[in-house]
Amino acid sequence: MIFSDGAPRVDWPEVRQLDATYGRKGAASLATPREWTPPFALIPASSVDQAKSTGKIATVLDNNSIQRIRALAGPERKLIIRSSVIGESIWDRGTYCSVEVDCTLSTFLDDCDAAAWKVITSAKGRPICLMVQRFVQPASRGEFGNLLRISKTRDRWEVSSVNQTGSITRIRLNSQRDQAADPEAALIVRSGRALERFFGSIGAWLNNELLRGRSQRLNCEWITDNRRFYLVQIDEEDEDLSGVNPSQLRIPPSIPPIANSGNFLNLAEGDALKKWDKLQVLSELWEPDAIHKPTLFFVCLADLPNLTNENGLASLERYPSEVNR
Repeated sequence: MIFSDGAPRVDWPEVRQLDATYGRKGAASLATPREWTPPFALIPASSVDQAKSTGKIATVLDNNSIQRIRALAGPERKLIIRSSVIGESIWDRGTYCSVEVDCTLSTFLDDCDAAAWKVITSAKGRPICLMVQRFVQPASRGEFGNLLRISKTRDRWEVSSVNQTGSITRIRLNSQRDQAADPEAALIVRSGRALERFFGSIGAWLNNELLRGRSQRLNCEWITDNRRFYLVQIDEEDEDLSGVNPSQLRIPPSIPPIANSGNFLNLAEGDALKKWDKLQVLSELWEPDAIHKPTLFFVCLADLPNLTNENGLASLERYPSEVNR
């Protein structure tokens, strides 16, 4: 058994290795900064298998572990027992149940056994780890991801929010220029800070620190109690082996187009990208080998003819038709 407050944060490549012991959800939580997720404990699949014979999860825990689990509860004095199925993928999201447990009742251990058994049963025979976590009453919840359906670049993210009335809102943002959030600091709600920049800093950390340049795409579940934000689940987008996503097929053009500068339109490359900040930003919105990356041009105002130059203005007027020939 492992407790989040006594375990170091693991690197993302280790998540696949730990999946066999703690399930994908639990292993991914071990890679999440401790200040960014409610404290939790992981009961490995081997212990869950032992408990199945009696139907009582408490039989595989010693008194010290039980007391530490109870201490996980925060001001609301509640825990939530969650499933962490071995081999669980993003396509299984929402399949398995989670159950809240009140730590103030005298029937705490029996309630834990009943909740654990309900979670285990929802796995329908699949090997499962149990994740016992502090329950935070969400004022709002949602998802946050850069999946392929959202954008071809990993810096584009979509944030969805579900409030207490059930209404859903969605925004999209680019995290390319955001500074990565501090993994040692809590995700505090601050008035006046745009939601795009808040999630942009998290996205920058996920891309630059957690994945460290790897091409994986992530989808996260988040909650907030209007004081702090928490990441309660991180899933990696993997291959859907039941079909082919045409957006993932890379078919290079048979004849690569060639672009050159003209009399007024200049090709955006080399020194121009360094000189013109906006051109560099536009260029970086696409990956270097993206199939549909557009060819960018710019016009320098200093190169345009003066209003008193009739020949120059006539040449400028004819230019669009000459370019389209």
